[in-house]
This record gives sequence, structure tokens and C-alpha cells, in this order.
Amino acid sequence: MRKLYFILLVLIICFAGENLISQETRPEPKQSSNDIKVGKTPKEDLCVPEYSSGCGMGDGFTDFAVEEIQNYGSGCADLNGTGWSQYLELGPAILYPGFSHDFIMQTGYDNQYVTIWVDFNDDFELTEDEKILIDFVMDDAGQFYTASVQIPTDATEGIHYMRARTNWQNSASDPCESYGYGEAEDYYVIVGTAEMGSFEGVVTELDGGNPIEDATITIEGFTTYTTTTGSDGAFLIEYIFIGDYNVTCMKEGYNVETDVVTIEEDITTYLDFALTQPGILVDPLSITVNIPQNATQQESIHIENTGNGTLDWSASMVIAWDNSEDFLDLQFEYPVAQGGGEAGIESDGNYIYTTKWNGANILKYDIEGNYIESFTIDGVNGLRDLAFDGTYFYGSASIPVVFEMDFNTQELVGTFTAPVDVRAIAYNENEDVFYANNWSSLIWKFDKSGNPLNNFSVGPDGGNYYGFAYDQSSVGGPFLWGYAQLGDSQNELVQIQLPSGTETGFTMDVADKLTGPVFNQAGGLFTHPNFIYGKWTIGGVVQNQWIWGLELGDAQTWVWVEPNAGTLDPGNQEELTIHFNASELEPGEYNAQVHFNSYPLVGNPIIDVTMNVSSSPYYPCDLVVSTECTDALLQWGMCPAGSPEPDSFNIYRDYFYIVSVTDTFYSDNLLIPESEYSYAVTAMYDGVETSSVSNEDVSIPVPGSLEPINLHVSIISDSAYLVWQTPAGCLTPDGYNVYRDNELMGFYTGNSVPFEWGLYEFVVTAVYYFGESGPSNSVVITGSTDSYMTTINVFPNPVHDVLRIQSGEILSTLKLFNGKGQLIYSKQVNTTKDQLNLSGFTPGLYFIKLETLSGTKMEKILIE
Repeated sequence: MRKLYFILLVLIICFAGENLISQETRPEPKQSSNDIKVGKTPKEDLCVPEYSSGCGMGDGFTDFAVEEIQNYGSGCADLNGTGWSQYLELGPAILYPGFSHDFIMQTGYDNQYVTIWVDFNDDFELTEDEKILIDFVMDDAGQFYTASVQIPTDATEGIHYMRARTNWQNSASDPCESYGYGEAEDYYVIVGTAEMGSFEGVVTELDGGNPIEDATITIEGFTTYTTTTGSDGAFLIEYIFIGDYNVTCMKEGYNVETDVVTIEEDITTYLDFALTQPGILVDPLSITVNIPQNATQQESIHIENTGNGTLDWSASMVIAWDNSEDFLDLQFEYPVAQGGGEAGIESDGNYIYTTKWNGANILKYDIEGNYIESFTIDGVNGLRDLAFDGTYFYGSASIPVVFEMDFNTQELVGTFTAPVDVRAIAYNENEDVFYANNWSSLIWKFDKSGNPLNNFSVGPDGGNYYGFAYDQSSVGGPFLWGYAQLGDSQNELVQIQLPSGTETGFTMDVADKLTGPVFNQAGGLFTHPNFIYGKWTIGGVVQNQWIWGLELGDAQTWVWVEPNAGTLDPGNQEELTIHFNASELEPGEYNAQVHFNSYPLVGNPIIDVTMNVSSSPYYPCDLVVSTECTDALLQWGMCPAGSPEPDSFNIYRDYFYIVSVTDTFYSDNLLIPESEYSYAVTAMYDGVETSSVSNEDVSIPVPGSLEPINLHVSIISDSAYLVWQTPAGCLTPDGYNVYRDNELMGFYTGNSVPFEWGLYEFVVTAVYYFGESGPSNSVVITGSTDSYMTTINVFPNPVHDVLRIQSGEILSTLKLFNGKGQLIYSKQVNTTKDQLNLSGFTPGLYFIKLETLSGTKMEKILIE
């Protein structure tokens, strides 16, 4: 079987030739990573065991278990690519001095020798006296074996490293020596009685204190514990090993909270969380601009955090509202020119450049994949992935130094120190920053001086990155794409959400898209618009084999938003700018959308964007809209200065045409008060309509003084009339409604109306095109007959100062009118007795009107 493997290996090498031999695979020899499968930092205190072939053919452990460590179906995590795995998050297993414990193991290849060490003295050296199992043999693959292991009676109690190591057909007696086939796995064990405590608390909302159900609580120390809250927001984790732990509380839609707790023996540690929650408000949600060919324009939009927690947001401009049909379809596939280390890649839109990780050469191709030349830059060697900022190229030799290079002059512009060894790198033009990492290290965000701005971990799907590319065109972005030496072909694309740095869960094997065979692993990555006109391309290089490009989305050539990502504290807001550019566009309508993404996820607003491009180079501008009464007054000019006079102007109200005029002003009359209107103006030249001035909005106010005034009684030719004056406001009414005792008598166009004597109260309102005004002053008319209500007494009468009222029923309203019937005093009462001090009134005839639930009494009063 081994012979067959070597024959196949030779055939593959012969077929792939230099390309396979000179690819840079993950990771380089003896180079450690800052991340492992479970997302923890590997411990390099112990020696790193190496294998020339490792567990690639099933050698090593497929299953390993003892007490609390239950690592079934693990396969091989391959921390250093040759068979070393660490599972420090499992267990730890509790082992007792002088007692025997069953170790359960299974292998994927026969004849495996197993040795196990425990670093009892914690000196990070695994010695002969620390072996607890020596060369136990698993003869057959796919079969569980149990080894009963007695822990030394004098074993030092505490937390220790444990290493289990296999070797094919030979002794696994050395913890560090290089072997051919097999695997080494590291774990934590506790020797002696475990000291444990508990962790308890409640998770609520900061606002209102409502409990939060299904919040995830994670505590991490040398091992990890996780639980979720119940309907009452409470959580409890029992049987936690004592020590210090980092605590994380998270729930979708809320900000993540972190803290540190100390777990003590037989004690419950309490910690409550009050989670904050941001909110996202974007205004407006629709923008339309009218613009002539080759002109530019800007519009502002507003984003606000309406919640009580920090909001991370991003915005992507989506030209095609549904671009899923062609997403990641193959655009091109070109063979590399030289191979032999060709691994990095970038494009400036005119050329494609590749780099050699094992040399100084930079290769230049045209965008059709035709090789042009190779050149070097003094002081630059071993470049990996590249980035381009529109002027200069940036890259590194997997060291914390970034080279800034001019590929046109083929000169080194400068260097700066990055916060990480740089292998994969991408440039974000919207924020003028870089993203970079080395294999599976933290991904760092930093500026052009190398100042660190942020970082985030890789995983759970991604890692082993060779190339990065920034993507501002995909729906829901912006995104960072990673090109990873993972998956079946070691050419996996991984999508990462920005600014949070969280993987979206979308991955794709590039080999599934290419038409040619893929033997080698992932190299560099880039994005660029208009390789295929009107489209964005995500492109990369399969080391020493293929330069490839896939369709990412429609190219944003005429509209973009700036900035497209940021962070807002609670209650803060920010103005964003949408840029429009009609350069080289045909007349017509262009549509797009701005998609917002929030983190935590509290909403995804979308702004609909429309740009109308006209053929005329002239257009109305500087529109000003003011109000006068209920009229909208429009005034505008023409741009650019010196534009010829148009034949006419078209006026649009709320996007609908209303009239054509020849002047540069217009009055839109008799609008509805308390209403919003939007106006635009276009010009006409020989029957061709120009683009519009930007829409201007106006709110029509409600005019004042709309009600009739001075309502009174007048005797005209021995007849009694109600008479009033026209309202003092800016509008002339269509007529008047006259009300008697709150019932409509009729509509009248004049300013007077006759009436019959009786016991009545009159008011008048003005009627306008948009509705009815408020009432005039009221007038009370009384005849010579006293009211039937005799249970109410008013005295003395005549009165000099205090008028007293006594009633057999509860009074509700008291009104005093002058001799013309005009109301001069009114109050609400709830009593059977009341009084009025009339000493300050002018002597003469008055009327008092008293109302109860059962009726009304009107009585004449003479003030002396």
C-alpha cells in the first residue's frame, strides 16, 4: 500500500512538474500559526513534533478518549501541516494518583505504536519518567483499543499538559523527534481531586430590565464552558474548575458584553449582564437626481444610532438589484507564464501583476492574460500577495514590513512596519486602510503608517490565508474575501463581513469553477471593476498554474457612497454622501440601491437610487422655493453660467408635470396648508428636455386669522340681523357657515343674515377651498319671554357689584353677554351656588346665560 502511494506521488510530481514543487503551501516548515481549529492559541512551550508525512493516509488517531476528554471522530487537525494537533479546549480529564484509567483509541491505519506523556513537573519537557503509556500497539485500523493506565502514586497534583503520540511500525518513544507517519495530540489533564465552583447570573435589557432568553454565556480559561439563559434570563454553570475566566455574554441584536470572573472552590460566583442594543435609522429611503451627460452631483443621506448600544454599520451600493444569477461565474482563466513560485497577484485595471515568493521577479500581463515582461525592484524580494491603492502597489515577504512600490517606474517608494507578518493583504479605498494577516493569525486593520486600528480572529471556516481582496459591490457588503489553502483543492474562497470581521458562512472551492485541472494551492487575490465592462471581478492565482477571474457583481461606475462603513455611539449620527457621475453615460434612467448592514443586527435599511441622465449640457439650477400665504413661490437660474435661454421651462410638483412657463419664476397658488410639496424644473431646447434641478421641498403653513370677526346684532330697517366682518387673514373665504345653538343654519356668501328673536346662541365660520375656519365670537339673542326654568334665581337685579346665583340643579356653564349679544365672560362650574363680581363692568344692559343638564335660562341684568 505504501509503495502504491509513493508511485502515485511520483506520477503527480511528474505531471505537475515545477509548479507542484515550487508552490508555497501552508504553513512553511517550522512556522507556527496563531490559530487552531477550535480558535485557541496553540501552546508552543512544549516542543513541536514533526512528521514527514503525518496522518495524511489515516495514520494517527481517529478517536481518543479518557474520562472527561471525549475526542471521537477527530481525524487530524494538522497544526503545523504534518500531524500535530492540540485539543486544549476538551476536558480536562481528571486522573487520580495510584488509580488506573482507561484510554480508548482508534486509528485509521494499521500497526500504530502509542506513547503518552504527562508533564507532571510543568517544565515543558516530556521526559522518560513522565511516560504513562509506552509503545502500546494498535494493530488494526478501524478498531477501538483500550489501554488501562495507572497514574503514579507520587504524581504531582494540578493541571498539566498531556501528549499522546503515534508512529507507524516503530516505537513512538520520543516526544519531539521527527517521524514519518503518525500523529501527536496535546490535551490538558488534572491530576488529583478537582477543585470546582459555579457561575450564576441574570441577563436583562438595559432599557426596561426585561429578561433576555437564549442569550449565550461563554467562559474561557484553560477550558471552555457555554450555556444559554432561560425565559427568566437566568443562567447557571456548575462544576467549573477553579481559576480566572474571560466571560462573554451575547445575543443576536444586542451588543456583546465581556468581563473577567474568578471561580473559587465550592463557591457560586454571581455576575449579571444588562445588554445594550443599538438602533439604525437611515433617511431618506429614496433619492432621484436629474443630471446632464458628463456632469457630477452629490446628495446627502443621514444615518443615526437610535439605541443605547454601539452600532457598527456598513453600506454597499448595488447596481444590479438581483445579481445572484451570474454571481461567481467564470470570466477568464489564463495559464501562468513562468511558474516556479508564482503566487501573489494584483491588478491596476490595465495590467495584471504576479509575484514570486521565492525570488525578486514581478511578472506583468495584459488584461487578456498575455505575458509582457518580468522586472525587479531594488530592495524588494519574496513578495506574496499584493494590494493597490490607485497609485502604488503594496506587498510583503511574510514579514512585518510592507513595501510601497511604483510599478510604472519600477521603484521602491518607501516602507512601513505593520502590526503582523504580512502574507495576505487587501486595500480598502473607502477608509484608506489595509487588512492583512499571515496564514491563520489575527487579521489586522491598519493605516498607511502601519498604525493598528482593529483586529479580528479567523474562523470558524477560514484560515491558512494567502490572499485577501476588498469587495464593495456585493449585496450586504462591504466584505473581505480570503483565499485559503483549505478544502478539497486547497483553493477555498471565504467571505468575511466588514466591519465586524465575522465570517458570513459563504465559502466556495475555486477549483469547481475552473475548466482546467487544479494541482496546486491558493495564492493571492484581488478585485477590480470593468475587466468585463460593467462588471466587478474577483480574481486570483492558483500557484504556478492559473490566473483566474470570477464575476462578483455589476460595476459601480456611476454612483458610490462615502463613507461606506463606520461606528456610531448611542444617539450619534453621521451624514453620508452619495456621489453621481454621468461621465460617458448614454441618456436614460439608471437605478441602484444602497444596502445597509448593521452589527449587531438591528435592521438592514435600503435606499432606492435613481439617476436620470439628459443629453443637454445645460440645465436649471439654484432652485429656491418659498411660501406666501398658501402659495409656493419658485425661482431658479440656468447652469453653467452663460447658458443660452431655453424655449420654456417645465414645472414638476411631486414628480408630476403641472405647467410650462417662459420666466425663471412661478407661483403655485392655493395649495393645501400643512402639506409637503416637492418641486423640480427642467428646460426645453428645440423639443428636448434637459435634466432637472435637484428637487426642493417645501411645507405650506396654515395662515393665521382665518375666522370671521366682530359678530354682533344690528337693526336694519326695523329687522334684526347678525353682522360680521371679513377675516383679517391673507385669504378671502368662499362664504360663511352660520350656526345657531351649534346647529348649521346654512351657507351664506354675504357678511350678514337676518334672524328671528328667541333664546339662541350664534357663531359664524369662514369656508375656504381647503376647509372650514374656527368659530367667530358668539352672540346670544333673547326674546321678551322668560325661561321656563324657575328654579334658578339671580339677584340682586339691578346689581352694583356682586351678582349671586342660586339653583335647584347643578350649574354647568355660566356666560355673560353685553347688550349687543357678544360673549364677554364664560366659565365652567359644578355647583348650585355661584357669584360674579361685576363692579368693574360698564353700567348698562347685560344678559346672563345659565346652563344645567335639563335646560338653559337666559336673564337680563342691569348693572348700575
